[in-house]
Amino acid sequence: MNPDEPVAPPETETDPCQEALTRLGQLQDLFVRRLSEDRDKRHLIEDLSDRLRAAEDGVVQEYLTPFVIGAARIIDRIDARAFTEAEAGHPPGSPGEQHLAFVRSLGSELVSLLEQHGVEQVRARVDDPFDPHLHDMVHLHGARAAHGSLRVHAVLRRGFQYRSRLLRPVRVVASVAAEGTEHPAP
Repeated sequence: MNPDEPVAPPETETDPCQEALTRLGQLQDLFVRRLSEDRDKRHLIEDLSDRLRAAEDGVVQEYLTPFVIGAARIIDRIDARAFTEAEAGHPPGSPGEQHLAFVRSLGSELVSLLEQHGVEQVRARVDDPFDPHLHDMVHLHGARAAHGSLRVHAVLRRGFQYRSRLLRPVRVVASVAAEGTEHPAP
């Protein structure tokens, strides 16, 4: 060996098993970090969703509910006027019949406007089961001592809901269905 020649570093052989174990350890660390990041993101998304729901509930309570109640009162007046006009029995094509059609169209347009913004009518028909979560019973028709399930006897006023939140219950007259039947007792 010549002292003037540069000395090459000794060649080290890398053990393939050791290299694979090192690489496997790095991949495991990466996997654990990604799982932790995903968990943190999921918690953040859940937290933001909860905050959004709470904010939306506040908006519904503060703005939407009073608006829907006000619009529902107008719809009630339109329904009452349409009922009065229909009871008058105007001949077809008469100004009274045209007025009735106009009044009904106003009610339909107002309900349509509410539906465009996610407010739905609470559906209630005669002989439907009475649901205290959706119906406001103002009178019980028939025998009070009768046993059986309550049914809707008459719908007096429309009800509205936004998503699953009831904004105004349907006002109904209920009656007691005779035991073993689906229909109210006479």
